[in-house]
Amino acid sequence: MHEVEHLRERSEALEEENASLLLKKDTSELMMKQNIGKIFTQKKEILELRSKVDMLERALNVMSSQFEHEKKQIQEHALVSSQTNCTELEKMQKLLAHHERELTRVKRISHTILQQRTELEVFFHGALEQVKQEILSNRLQYRQEALEAYKRRMSGARAGREEYPRIRTFNRKLNSTNSVFSDLEEAEKWTNMQSTRLDIAELTWEQKEKVLRLLFAKMNSLKCR
Repeated sequence: MHEVEHLRERSEALEEENASLLLKKDTSELMMKQNIGKIFTQKKEILELRSKVDMLERALNVMSSQFEHEKKQIQEHALVSSQTNCTELEKMQKLLAHHERELTRVKRISHTILQQRTELEVFFHGALEQVKQEILSNRLQYRQEALEAYKRRMSGARAGREEYPRIRTFNRKLNSTNSVFSDLEEAEKWTNMQSTRLDIAELTWEQKEKVLRLLFAKMNSLKCR
């Protein structure tokens, strides 16, 4: 019986050590995937911003061409009219000046809109990145604390101070009925919301990420109209 108890304790110790090693391995993989995803996201953002700038420049070029055509027509008409009617020439010159002011105003507004949209996109991406980092940090901390608590209960059970706890898994094993990852998945659900009014302070980091993504998608859909 003593040998069986010794083998049992040895098996539990190896299981705890294996869980710790798997936790370290998962942490490294998560950090690596996070960095790779961040690089691809930044590249995608750069390409999208360049595409938007190109589209705006093409639109401005079309407007400039139309304006130059109208300007030429007005000037030609004014040249003919100036030979017979100085009053008509003055009207044409005022109209030409009005068109120039309108084009300047449109260019200024377009530049402001592009700058504001770019700043807003950068803000959303920054906020999403911060939330993802918080999710990663909180999940790692939760897994570490859960593992330490499980170790303490096992130690107490081996010492006879308390009963053995339910077997708890700390990796993504299939068919586990008491996995720490089940707790993490609960943080993404909305069943804990008691009120119909949304208070951002009461949301988990996973729920905040979903809210930000919905807002970002809504903003992009409005821009495409």
